Amino acid sequence: EDEEFEDMEEKADLWGSVFEFDPDEDDDYDSDADSVSSGGNQMDDNDESDDDGGIDEHDDVKNFRREVKDSLIRGNEEGINTDNLVLEINGSKHAWNTTLSEVNQCVLESVLTLHVDTSLPPAKLLQAVKGNIGKFKALLLKYSKSKSGQDYYLAMLPDLVHRNPGFMDILAKVLHILYELDILGETSILTWAGKLQDGELKKKIGPFLEWLEDEDEDSSEEDDDEDDE
Repeated sequence: EDEEFEDMEEKADLWGSVFEFDPDEDDDYDSDADSVSSGGNQMDDNDESDDDGGIDEHDDVKNFRREVKDSLIRGNEEGINTDNLVLEINGSKHAWNTTLSEVNQCVLESVLTLHVDTSLPPAKLLQAVKGNIGKFKALLLKYSKSKSGQDYYLAMLPDLVHRNPGFMDILAKVLHILYELDILGETSILTWAGKLQDGELKKKIGPFLEWLEDEDEDSSEEDDDEDDE
């Protein structure tokens, strides 16, 4: 599978074929949508550093994020039902008085970085992140049902890259995976990108945004053709 990701890097100009995403190709996506899988790579008990990378963030958010990560580890090890995992995370929300946006942002960041060495080469980093998304797909979907939930996810991404620079090179592919799994919607992504201030980040995800806009145009044309029939 490492060779597959390396090949994706080599063909980065062929957007459609490079980023064609099939969840069935990876054993990490075999988990039941209603529960957190206990399969895949074993998670160890050592948590990552909560260094904020210079971003102003109050202690309650840091403490909440730590509890979210603890919940994810326990959920993975014990196969906790996703609904119960949501209840546990929401209980931590009230304990640390965090906002809805902070909850979503901590959930997504925790999933993407849980026991992931962000200094890995892009192909291996993407593989690790993809595995986490597969394990916690149902949880991510729970918090992304509303447009505001998706907006909260997206608003966190520049900070994620700031804290973990390795994500700069794989963010376009992570966005594509989240899009294909219906965790993020096309409108939410394009609206967020249109307001994005970080020029380097916007350039990195530019090919994916162009592909997404083309997909939107193709869908509109198909709808028009159906209306004409």
